[in-house]
Amino acid sequence: MAAPRPVLRQDLVILPRLDGEGSFRYLVRDPRSGELFDLGEEEIFLCQQLDGSRERAAVGAAFAERFGKPISDDSLGAFIRHLGSLGLLAQRTGEETLVGADEGTKHRLGNPDRLLTFLKGQLGWCFSSFGLGLVAALACLALGVAAAHGGDLLHELRMIGRQRIMVAVPLFWIFGIIPAAEGVKALACQVRGGHVHEICLVWVYRVIPHIYANLSDVFWVMDKKARLRVLRAGLIFRLVLISLGLLVWVNVAPGSTLRTFSALFVCAAVINLVLEALPLLQRDGYLLFAAWTEQRDLWYRARTLLKAQVLGRPQPEPLAAGEGRRFLVFGLLAWLAQYGLLALVLSAVGLELVERFQGVGAGLFLIILGLRCEPFLRGQLERLPGRASLPVLANQHGRVWLSRLVWIVLLLGFAVVLFLPYPYEVGGEFRIVPGTQYGVRAPVAGEVETVTVVEGQAVKKGDVVAVFQTRDARMRVEAAQAAVDDLKARLRLLREGAKPEEIALAEQQVSAAAKAAEYSQAQARRYEEMARGKAASAEELETALRSRDLDRERLELARRGLALARSGARGAEIQAAEAELRRQEVLLDHAREDLRLTTVVSPADGRIITPRVEETRGQYLAEGELFLVVECDGPLRAEVEVPEDEITDVVPGARVRLRTWADPDTTYLGSVREIAPVAYDKSLKRVRRTLTQREEAVEQREILRDQGKAVRLVCDLTLPEGMVLRSDMTGWAKIESSTRPVAVAFTRWLVRFVMVEVWSWIP
Repeated sequence: MAAPRPVLRQDLVILPRLDGEGSFRYLVRDPRSGELFDLGEEEIFLCQQLDGSRERAAVGAAFAERFGKPISDDSLGAFIRHLGSLGLLAQRTGEETLVGADEGTKHRLGNPDRLLTFLKGQLGWCFSSFGLGLVAALACLALGVAAAHGGDLLHELRMIGRQRIMVAVPLFWIFGIIPAAEGVKALACQVRGGHVHEICLVWVYRVIPHIYANLSDVFWVMDKKARLRVLRAGLIFRLVLISLGLLVWVNVAPGSTLRTFSALFVCAAVINLVLEALPLLQRDGYLLFAAWTEQRDLWYRARTLLKAQVLGRPQPEPLAAGEGRRFLVFGLLAWLAQYGLLALVLSAVGLELVERFQGVGAGLFLIILGLRCEPFLRGQLERLPGRASLPVLANQHGRVWLSRLVWIVLLLGFAVVLFLPYPYEVGGEFRIVPGTQYGVRAPVAGEVETVTVVEGQAVKKGDVVAVFQTRDARMRVEAAQAAVDDLKARLRLLREGAKPEEIALAEQQVSAAAKAAEYSQAQARRYEEMARGKAASAEELETALRSRDLDRERLELARRGLALARSGARGAEIQAAEAELRRQEVLLDHAREDLRLTTVVSPADGRIITPRVEETRGQYLAEGELFLVVECDGPLRAEVEVPEDEITDVVPGARVRLRTWADPDTTYLGSVREIAPVAYDKSLKRVRRTLTQREEAVEQREILRDQGKAVRLVCDLTLPEGMVLRSDMTGWAKIESSTRPVAVAFTRWLVRFVMVEVWSWIP
């Protein structure tokens, strides 16, 4: 059966134009896909010959007659295959090398031409030399901010990275940066004399919205210089967004919501700019590179040539040897960039979903993975023949399809890799901690009068590090001493009893009272006799009797006073006075101790690690408030936080590898010393041994999120000579575990989902 003769599609739109050298070029527009193809005069002549009535030999003869040079049959065949791979032939020849693409459903949102015409009059100056000068000045300011505060921004982003608010980064891309940049490119096209007739929405993988402007006029109408200016407008606009974001971030209060969102916006804009400027991806950077080098359909042609070389197919288009090598290198780099970035993004999304939502997150990731691979799987299923035996590897002519053989070999190789042994390692964040660390706290409340140490200074145990004001402490000592002296004098009086003079006075009072009572008794008897003889009245008798009774009471009181003077103080009074004296002596001892503690000394040999400790001079510290920290010289250790679902794979003595954020090129070695007996909630963070939980919360000033349970490991470190680690450095640690097949090592999250989450659903 003869192969079908190639026929060029009749619905293609061909427009001639002059290039910068005065030669004719031809733009071919595919009305089905909206794609544009730039062809030369020789290529357009060959296209016109493909009308279905000529054989290849006749087309080659016509070409030689028209241009005075022959064209080989191989080159002509490669050109026809290239046209077929671009979809420009009315009927496929069966030899096309197609490059699969993830195409979404396109929706036309409207014609922005009227709006762009209005904006052109208002904002057209932004695309002039004056506008570029303003952008350059803004970028210089932002560069200065980045140089001065870049470390603070990275630290803040690292802290924000632990929060759920990081989801704002892709949202900024989808709904902010990309649509705005497409609008700027559309406006640049309008300013340069072109027109944008539609704004479109494409659902990438059926779930991610992507808005773009149809810039067909950039290729149809504009020359190379104008084309480059339009294509670079989006990148320049992203640079403006980064600059504005940095200026806002550095000028708002730390910890505020606006500062957090500014940092996230800068992060999103920087990553988006890098991806857009990368010429290996089909974004603005690639379009600029292709327009600058004037290479037609560079990305598709390079990928098509690479695929043809890998599968052993004929060359899809005629290329010189040097040009073919450049295309192959670019195609390989583009393939690695596209699928490497895709693998990185899918891995990050999968890990985040599983960490946050466990089994549900694993299910969501499988759905996302299915949507990503669905076009490829559907294409492979469509290519399978109806027979289920050996013809899977053969076409209708009985020839073996090398592409299917390659896929089968790759699948078998992948299956073999899944069963290879893999040294599985458990990972977790770590923090470097010293062997011993002492927090020196304010022993008494007061004002810091003198600080005798600075950060990094070596101290010995007992060295004076600070002196607090002593005025209040001395006052308390003197007041307590006066109270003790008063109580001692009172106790001495109680123990000695009354003086002899006091007893003599009491005896004299008894004698006087006895005499008065004796006289009153005699007088009362006389009045009684006189009353019986009617010589005295009743009132006089009553007065005499009352005087007798009162004198008797006075005598009794005098006798009791004498007995009291002779008896001295009671034992209970002396005991009470002694107890009060002891209390005052304790207060005096405490006051003297407080006075002694106003001189603060180092609790151990070591070095001061508190920054700017000398600036606490003159500050008032509450009792027990942290003043400074002394770190003892000794071996450092690492505290590793291992997720609870991985702890069963860790045993004491296991080998540990650590890399710090500060020095990612160096790997430190160690071993597991001990495993904490309990798991703790990571959302509560860690209580430092020198900080209270309240002080830790005040110092961190960050929004905590639920990170699940973790178990703390303490690891000993082996530091080769010359390697230096510092306390509180952080990074990532990997602890060796058992060797497992690759399939088991990389699907543990899926196994946990099935064995725990799905198992919990079964009644």
